[in-house]
Amino acid sequence: MKKQHIRRLQADFPSLYPRPAQWACGDGWFDLVYELSAKLARIPGTEITGIKQKYGELRIDMRGHDAMADQLILEAEERSATICELCGRPGRTIQTSALLKTLCDAHEKRLTYEAPSLQRPSPGI
Repeated sequence: MKKQHIRRLQADFPSLYPRPAQWACGDGWFDLVYELSAKLARIPGTEITGIKQKYGELRIDMRGHDAMADQLILEAEERSATICELCGRPGRTIQTSALLKTLCDAHEKRLTYEAPSLQRPSPGI
């Protein structure tokens, strides 16, 4: 996620991000994370410690959460499987060569098109 997005989340929701969190997801999920942060900020004692992509979906690591926070996080994680993690357009979860990613049609095509150029030659060739 871009530093400007991270700074905005930290500025708008300081109680959720009092310490540096680990960020490992694409900018396409910023609106989803922002919306989730606005809801979680109303729950006293919650703190987000990490935001990442895992198995093509958003994952949120927290401290001090309750059943309401758990439900909000679950809903956001499920929604993330329908949003391109790179641009925020509607997407779907696909299997890449080694990972699951949630991408729109355009980013899936770009990934498919660029994949051969990312392969390294075998040793000795």
